[in-house]
Amino acid sequence: MPLPEMTARGELPPGVHHASLDEVAERFGGESAERRRCTATLRKIYDLATTTGQLDRLVLFGSYLTDKPSPNDVDLILIMTPGFEPEDAPEGCRILFDPARAQAEVGASVFWITEVNIIGMTPSEFIWGWQLTRENTLRGIVEIAR
Repeated sequence: MPLPEMTARGELPPGVHHASLDEVAERFGGESAERRRCTATLRKIYDLATTTGQLDRLVLFGSYLTDKPSPNDVDLILIMTPGFEPEDAPEGCRILFDPARAQAEVGASVFWITEVNIIGMTPSEFIWGWQLTRENTLRGIVEIAR
C-alpha cells in the first residue's frame, strides 16, 4: 500500500505507515539538496544497522516525513533484537548506538532500544507513541519494511 497523501499541515496523517526504504526515498528524498543529504544519511544508517544482523525494526519520524523543503535531519528509532549489545556490533556500526556521536558525525537523531527494554509495552505500543509531536498532536510515522 503506498504512503498516504500529506495533510493540510504538510505531514503524513496519523498512523504507523509501512513502506520500503526505496518508497520513502522516492517520496521524501529528492526535491532539495537538504532532502538528498537526509536521504543519503538514512540509507547509510539503514546499511549500518542491518550490518549488525540484529535490526528488527526501523521507524522514521520528524521533519524528514513532512513537506518542508529543508528538513532538520533524519529522526529514527532502531529496534534491535533481544540480547543486542552495541559493543558486540561491528566497530563501524557502533556510532549508531551513541546518540551524541550519531548526531555529530552522521547528522541524524538516532534512538535505539531492544524489545526487552520496552517495559510494560508491546513494540507496537512503543512505536505508536512516537506519533506524538511537541505540540501534543498526532502525526504519521513510517516503519521501514524489511
